[in-house]
Amino acid sequence: MRELHQLVPSVDEFLILEPEELARPVLKALLLRSSNQPHFNKGNLVGELCTREPGGYPLTHQDDVQLAFMEAWVFLQSTGLVVPVPGTNGQNGWERLSRRGLRVAQDPDVNEFRAQLQFPRHLIHPRIVDAVWPLFLRGQYSAAVFQSMREVEIFTREAGGFPAEEHGLRLMRAAFHKDNGPLRDQSLPDQEREALANLVSGAMGVYKNPHSHRHVEMTDPVEAIEMIILASHILRIIDARKGG
Repeated sequence: MRELHQLVPSVDEFLILEPEELARPVLKALLLRSSNQPHFNKGNLVGELCTREPGGYPLTHQDDVQLAFMEAWVFLQSTGLVVPVPGTNGQNGWERLSRRGLRVAQDPDVNEFRAQLQFPRHLIHPRIVDAVWPLFLRGQYSAAVFQSMREVEIFTREAGGFPAEEHGLRLMRAAFHKDNGPLRDQSLPDQEREALANLVSGAMGVYKNPHSHRHVEMTDPVEAIEMIILASHILRIIDARKGG
């Protein structure tokens, strides 16, 4: 597979890469090849990796190279970057870059690619994951954070039995008030109850309210992930306190 060998010419470098790291050059190689051959069969690609001719990896490393490639390929499949070709050809093992795969392959920002693929979807609260995940993948980080915190606000209102007009900082402070908040944890010491109230109200004030009142552009995917995880954590706290 000459395209991949051009991108990662050293077999030692090839083998040291983790699947999500190797996925990037594999994706780039598929993009280069797709100009002439839009559909791929991974069996054919694996067979091209190691050759005696220039443009391939040495046959002495064939087993390791093929295994590393397959790990990266499965990773690309699991993230929806490579998909089966529609119809009979897809059933026979032929695949292609997805629409998202094409966008990612053409994106020069490697750090953003890594952050998007490392998004911990399995850790995100069920109330927000389906709404936030597509926004994050499209690079709409501000919208993803706003949606997460908005759901925190809605869930707090529902779980605490507050009327619709209660929102924002006032809602969070009332819901988690250390003395009479319906979502406070009475098993905690006084200072910890107050600290939790400060945490949730501070998160609402910093990460949701500004997005509600003005345009706040967020460009760092890692920062967005951290905020979404914080929102998810607060949602799990509410889960634990709901009806308590």
